[in-house]
Amino acid sequence: MAFQYSADDVIKCGYGKVHDTLLPAAEWFALSRYFLMLVRTATRFQSGKLAGWLTALGIDIAAMQPAATGLAFELLPPHERAVILPAVSKLLSTDPQRLLEFACALAVAAEAFQQGRQDLPFPMCDVVASLPLHHRRRRAKTSSQKNMPLPPISVLRKWARLQRKMGRIL
Repeated sequence: MAFQYSADDVIKCGYGKVHDTLLPAAEWFALSRYFLMLVRTATRFQSGKLAGWLTALGIDIAAMQPAATGLAFELLPPHERAVILPAVSKLLSTDPQRLLEFACALAVAAEAFQQGRQDLPFPMCDVVASLPLHHRRRRAKTSSQKNMPLPPISVLRKWARLQRKMGRIL
């Protein structure tokens, strides 16, 4: 509920507090949305450096389950949203310098924070600019990996995406 109270205050006042910095409401919500995207990405790939970074910050990623349907956050059931929002609230209250320190200590690359985005919300643009940009080459799957069945959650996510695409076509 801490995030909900903070969001209500931002709407009332027109500005939001991120650690010790006051941001206009639009920037506060953009930063919240960005942190939400990072948390959801980390829940999908729990063994990645991004998940390790969040765990080091005191966010229990292991307790969060990725959405089986792959729906947008607004369409998730309330109990799934209630698990994610405390993590976003914690990130909003953390000093950006501390975010940078943990990212450097865990060797998290700027790519992990960019997630394909060119424009990052303040203050994360400064944090990401301070990190090294690692380009990791993906290795081709071996023949034994290609023949392995996908995990059920991955199949459900792909099935939900296909159904949404078919709904747009028809």
